[in-house]
Amino acid sequence: MQGAALTIIIPCYNSSGFIRQTFAEIEAFVRESTGTEVLFVDDASTDATVSMLQSLLQGSACAGRMALLRNAGNSGKGAAIARGLAAVTTEFVCYTDADLAYDPGNIALFRSHARAGRIITANRVHPDSVYLIRPHFFRHIASRHLASRALNRLISLLLVPGIEDAQAGLKLAATADLKACLPHMTCWRFSFDTELLTVAHARGLEICPLPVRFKYDPDSSTVRFARDARDMLLALARIWVRKVTGKYRA
Repeated sequence: MQGAALTIIIPCYNSSGFIRQTFAEIEAFVRESTGTEVLFVDDASTDATVSMLQSLLQGSACAGRMALLRNAGNSGKGAAIARGLAAVTTEFVCYTDADLAYDPGNIALFRSHARAGRIITANRVHPDSVYLIRPHFFRHIASRHLASRALNRLISLLLVPGIEDAQAGLKLAATADLKACLPHMTCWRFSFDTELLTVAHARGLEICPLPVRFKYDPDSSTVRFARDARDMLLALARIWVRKVTGKYRA
């Protein structure tokens, strides 16, 4: 699909600590990418995220291809993505995290593999994936990796056969395919990615995991690992019930 039009959705919440760097990186990517647009969707931030983005957009040479939407209340990452998706008119769409943990260069790789009927998702444990990590995070990564492997094994057994990294925050698909999945969605926060893949699988979309270049930086994440583990398990149970009762089928 080289050259096919693509919109990148970036959901944001209290991102003032890194949004300038994110904007600079994504602006540079847009300048070099034909047919690419960007939608920042702010999920009712309480810091300076919105004012910073407004200022950056006003001064950008790519302002005509980049825009900001705002949710009236904080509804979760998934709700921000859904808000952005409703405004997308390009053939393909992808979403990625506001801290750009996934190098924008990954989007070019994903774009080259895109077609209707397929959802492309990052696989951080793919043999060809590359992690960028600061030395002082080494003590965190081992325990999180083991817990993540256990969680994804459960997801593979119960929800999406063969999936290794359901929670990765970079996905790309035909806009029509993602829009068709949204009416079946019920999880709008941290389990959004897992439910989306479950819906996509139930609707017969091909799920295509690809390796990524990934920046490991827990300081910039809004996810708190221990606190969210329980909520994630409860969400998986609800998703499984909806799957086995046929709620996700076309």
